[in-house]
Parts: sequence; C-alpha cells; structure tokens
Amino acid sequence: MNLHARVFRTADHWYADLDDGLFPQPDNPLWCGSYPSQSSALAAVCTLIAELADQKNAIHHPIARHASVITAPIR
Repeated sequence: MNLHARVFRTADHWYADLDDGLFPQPDNPLWCGSYPSQSSALAAVCTLIAELADQKNAIHHPIARHASVITAPIR
C-alpha cells in the first residue's frame, strides 16, 4: 500500500488524515483525526504509519480493511 498523509490547519484545530496514495478517497480516508496543535497531529499520523510499518503485511491491518472513517480523539 502506498500511503499519503496530510496535516493542515482548519479554523480552530489541526486535521490529519492517512489515505491510499495511489487511489485516494478524500471524502473517506483510511484514518483521520482532529488535534489542537500541529505537533500533535504530526505525532498521531507518524505513530500510525510506524504501527503499520511494524505489521508483517500492512494490508491486513484492521485500519486498512475498514471503509468507514476512524476518528482519533483530540489530545
């Protein structure tokens, strides 16, 4: 899987999402979250990428099998 991460600021918080880099679904990413700071958004998406990399085969990771958006808690 070719992953693509985005981190950007909206009105009052930072948003991060992770999607398939080859077949992105902007309205339905593999994972997304809302955070109070840029550093916490970056840390969350980097942690998820590291967890996926640790999997023997990332495509079998539960997050890659879900079609619905998974929202991380605000930290």
